[in-house]
Amino acid sequence: MKIYAYHGKKNVCGQRVRELRKERKITQTEFAARLQICDVWLDQKAISRIELEDRVVGDYELWAMATVLQVDMKELLQSMPVIELPEQMKHGADAETVQQG
Repeated sequence: MKIYAYHGKKNVCGQRVRELRKERKITQTEFAARLQICDVWLDQKAISRIELEDRVVGDYELWAMATVLQVDMKELLQSMPVIELPEQMKHGADAETVQQG
């Protein structure tokens, strides 16, 4: 399986997960245990790699982390830039039409 990276990172939520976890005074081991309640089975080492942005995070894992941390998933993705789409794409044009535009 190919592992992808975005700007050298394998996820964009790790730093925020770490900040929120520490604010709540939850250890990585305890965080892993709480994720198991959501049926997401990560160990302390996986949590560490996520926080170091060295592990890809699945959408269901992101959902579980947001649930445990009691935040909206958007809160975990706050480091992502907001990109303004070209006007043509806002109205349903496909990418090929936009490129020809």
